[in-house]
Amino acid sequence: MKTEIVKYYDKPGDINFQNNYVQGVESKAAGFISTEMKVLNKQWEIPLVAMGDHVALFDGFDFDKITKDIFMNERKPNQAGAISSSVGELASLFDFNMYGPSWFSWQAHKPDNKRISVKSSDEFIASLKEMNAGDTIIIATDLLKLEELVKIQKSVCIKSLSKDKAATIQFVGGDYATAFELGPDVNFLMQHISLEGDPSLNFIAPDKSNMSIASNVYIDDCKIRDFKSVYHSIKGSFADTIKVVNSSMNELVRGFVINSEDDAKGDYNAEFVILENNQVAGIQQDFVDYYRGGYDESTVGGNFIFKGNIVENAGKRGSQEVLLKTHGIVHVTINDNTFKSIKSGLIARLWGEKNNVESGNVIAGSSKIITEEFLAQRLMY
Repeated sequence: MKTEIVKYYDKPGDINFQNNYVQGVESKAAGFISTEMKVLNKQWEIPLVAMGDHVALFDGFDFDKITKDIFMNERKPNQAGAISSSVGELASLFDFNMYGPSWFSWQAHKPDNKRISVKSSDEFIASLKEMNAGDTIIIATDLLKLEELVKIQKSVCIKSLSKDKAATIQFVGGDYATAFELGPDVNFLMQHISLEGDPSLNFIAPDKSNMSIASNVYIDDCKIRDFKSVYHSIKGSFADTIKVVNSSMNELVRGFVINSEDDAKGDYNAEFVILENNQVAGIQQDFVDYYRGGYDESTVGGNFIFKGNIVENAGKRGSQEVLLKTHGIVHVTINDNTFKSIKSGLIARLWGEKNNVESGNVIAGSSKIITEEFLAQRLMY
């Protein structure tokens, strides 16, 4: 074990350690004393530690006037630590029934999540209305054709009956702009599904009428093709996490349009955007437009991870066009990807002043990733 309990990188100044007791290490730092300790109640949630030898308590800051421990037991004799030896083995730190409103239960309700099997579009829509949050809907047919907007108002997992044979959900006709519309506080998980859309249709978008709590999107081992976008934000919407892994995204107009907060006030539409181990091809314009404008440094700034993807035949032609736009996003990682036949002049323009990094990327062609130390922003005044 290391003996260096305190390490100074500069002069310690007025820092003074006194009457600190340690076990299992020979301390050379002033104010630390080696002694024997024993935990008297290992099975209890708060350990009661007894000292082998009598130890002197620090004299100062009115510590000597503290006569009760954290459980309001008398300190007789007084000793180091938040609890005294008079605490019983089964003592509890809090009586939860004494706190909070009468209608609130501190014990989390854990519903029995169900697996609901559907074989038609009517059964699928009905199951979404009747299900409980956290249920799984199993697509037990080769093809579902949907002709209407699908509203997701509860957390749900949608998956195929077998991961080795993906069921297809096909959106056809209808007067709607989004395939799946997410309500607030929803966890939307999709696995082993093939999705076919239309170039006028966004695959996923938030419910513009009610975005009081952030939602989450998790897509694993899916095939997404022929949509206007995979995810399209709206002003005032916020997703905590948008994560797509082990999937293919083909023949799209755009990919992830997360740029609706354009007031240059430091707002943005998603905290984490994670794209890993995907196959991407046939993207007409930018694949990612993840935007945070303004100079407000009080906001965290977003997180973008683009790792292990293969991207080909993508982007809008032009020397200043960018395939992966992350304007103003503070944490950006673009690692170990392969880019082929990229039409855009730039794959990414990183913000070197912030935590924007790239490494291990293979680029076939003239497109490139550049890093600029200073990001040009649009002022509000």
